[in-house]
Amino acid sequence: MYWLFTRGSGWNRLLPKYGANAEPPGARLTGQTIKVGAVRWRLCVTVVLADRGLYLHPRPALGSVLGGPRPLLVPWSDLKRPRDGHLYVGWRAVELSVGDPELASLTVPLALYEQMRPRIFAR
Repeated sequence: MYWLFTRGSGWNRLLPKYGANAEPPGARLTGQTIKVGAVRWRLCVTVVLADRGLYLHPRPALGSVLGGPRPLLVPWSDLKRPRDGHLYVGWRAVELSVGDPELASLTVPLALYEQMRPRIFAR
């Protein structure tokens, strides 16, 4: 099942470049909803706003049984081109390109983007 989600979302294209082995220190937010490509990870993503970048680790309910996808650590400089995005009706969201050229898109709620924005544009 996760194989389909990772293939359909582009997570598999991000893993070779951004795969993470350990969670970095930083501001940790659990139970987040994000979208990678066309796949929405609902209320199950651990997000860490680390000095080195954005750490993303989906932990779906069956993840401990089925393995779940490997986490990512995307450098802030690789998050580009913010634009209006869509997660749910009534949710304000921002879609970003990951990589240049784009390997996948990442959509986050506006409130999360506001926490990320100073790090993205700190350079």
